[in-house]
Amino acid sequence: MAKFLKGNILNAELEKIFESAKGSIILISPYIKLHDRFKSSLLTKLENDELEITVLFGKNENDLSKSMKQEDFDFFKQFPNIEILFENRLHAKYYANESKAILTSMNLYGFSQNNNIETGILMEKTLKGTF
Repeated sequence: MAKFLKGNILNAELEKIFESAKGSIILISPYIKLHDRFKSSLLTKLENDELEITVLFGKNENDLSKSMKQEDFDFFKQFPNIEILFENRLHAKYYANESKAILTSMNLYGFSQNNNIETGILMEKTLKGTF
């Protein structure tokens, strides 16, 4: 199933991806500056040793801090099973857990969430043949 998302619904669905994650979270965004709501949702997963988090960011090869602030890098480093990667040509924005994914135009950046017209597609894993 695929669902078109925009505005506050896009933000809410992204938050649900964090909250419902049990085994994995994938965050791909050229720019990352976490909104407090997203930090709060992610912090509920801090004690989950089974959760694997992958963060891919990048765009500013000359100054990494323009792509992700040190504060956010330090926030991510507190998670036990995290991989943080940088790609200076990154343009994609993709957020997922083991059962849901959003492919979107929105960076994981407060300015994008608050000021831009952003859209995305939510995809959910479904079981066929169930009632």
